[in-house]
Amino acid sequence: MQDSPYPTHIGPPYDPRRAPHPHESQILQIISQASHEQLRQSGNHAFMAAFDALMHEQAKAKALENAFATLSRSIPQTAAQGTSSTNPFATSATRVTESPILTQKQYPHVRYWRQQYWTIEEAKASISTVPDKMACKRGGTRMKEGENVAMRFVEYENGQEVDGHRAKSIRAHARAIWNHMATQQKPHTAWGKTGQVEREYYHLEMEKAFPELRLCENHWKASRIATVYYTKWHANRKFSSSGTTVKVEDSKDDQDTPDNTTLIPRKRSRSASLLVLPPKRRKTAASPTDTSFSSSSISNRDTNTEDGFAPSSDHAAQPPLETSPSSNTATLTSPGPNNKPSEKALGKRKEEVREGSVVGYEGDEAMDSDNLRLEAVKEPELFDPLYVMFYYLSLIPPKASTCSRDMYSPPPLAPSSRLDLRAGTEPSKDASSTKPMRPTKTNTARNLYAIEYLKKHPKTTTAEFKIIWNELDLAVKKEYQPAATNTAKAENKKKGGKMGKRVSDAPGEVSV
Repeated sequence: MQDSPYPTHIGPPYDPRRAPHPHESQILQIISQASHEQLRQSGNHAFMAAFDALMHEQAKAKALENAFATLSRSIPQTAAQGTSSTNPFATSATRVTESPILTQKQYPHVRYWRQQYWTIEEAKASISTVPDKMACKRGGTRMKEGENVAMRFVEYENGQEVDGHRAKSIRAHARAIWNHMATQQKPHTAWGKTGQVEREYYHLEMEKAFPELRLCENHWKASRIATVYYTKWHANRKFSSSGTTVKVEDSKDDQDTPDNTTLIPRKRSRSASLLVLPPKRRKTAASPTDTSFSSSSISNRDTNTEDGFAPSSDHAAQPPLETSPSSNTATLTSPGPNNKPSEKALGKRKEEVREGSVVGYEGDEAMDSDNLRLEAVKEPELFDPLYVMFYYLSLIPPKASTCSRDMYSPPPLAPSSRLDLRAGTEPSKDASSTKPMRPTKTNTARNLYAIEYLKKHPKTTTAEFKIIWNELDLAVKKEYQPAATNTAKAENKKKGGKMGKRVSDAPGEVSV
């Protein structure tokens, strides 16, 4: 007989000599069919003792559960254990380690087991392209015909590449995974910013749906697909804070050649278009305001010419500029027919400047953003008229044919501002216009107002205060008259009531 889970000390001990109850069988049947509430209301000692013991054990289990949860939150989670239990990808990502690890020896026909093998193949294919080969069809047309364009590294166990239809299914499944991840949390803008758990979840789902993606090292094939196509997927959608997504463009998701990937070229480009240049503009000489000037004073506007540097058509005889190899300064050379721009300063053009072609210079001081820029005075009307006049006069060479560089120098420039010319001819201003205002000892309303006004405006001149007092409202002036009268009376009492002269305005009269 199985032992009872209830304590044996509950109730009186069993006495075999006790006479049986006449209705014992009926009582036992009633007890066996009684519910929990009926037994609790009847006050059965054995049942109540067992119920109390059960409640005590449940309380202990609840306390242990709370203590375990508290300790779990205090221990930091490591990267190997994943993120917290609230992460929606934690349960699926833990199953990644359960998949058996594959080796290259098990699949000898797979060519691109490691990522560097595919990188080497890409480099070889780009070098061995044939220049005269006809241009092939575009990626969309080739994909419809079943040709794999961008996923040639994905291959089966026998080494055969997957076709274009299989590659399209792989891309569609990857986008479906990213859409599901976006419903759980706001996705990152780039695949490189995603967490480890999200990546493991993506690798698991991709390799479970397409086993050929497992034929590689460290899931690099699935990662390569995400690196190439994730950014375009994110750019074609708008994400809200609630996790819902809205697709922006439908036509670009199924393209086999994304914008940010570099495929193996089928044909060498006719022109290496590394830099698209704007329309060509010609340069004119900079303003020779001095025999030597710093390059920082030249305008930042940059233009290109066919000969490196060319004077304007109106002043073909402008003296060219030369740069010194030891410093970034330019000096003015003497005018003459044999003077030419320095190739070392301007840089020798390597290729012809044309739209869509590469532009290069040679020399230690080639023209770039870090070296000297030779700019032209494109808008001389922005400068002072006298300056412009003397500038053009300085461009005219002297009549003497024996003039050398040391003898020639431009005439001195006139003052750049017309205010300098008028400064010596204008008459001097009145002394009262600059004389500071000083209140007197008189007890007039004007003097009392001046004392209070100078406390707030101490730099007021005599002429300025005169204008202020004359324009002041008469009602304001009358407010100071009682104070002036009282002050005058107080001083008269001190002097014995004798007033030698009028020191205050009469009642109702205000001096202006």
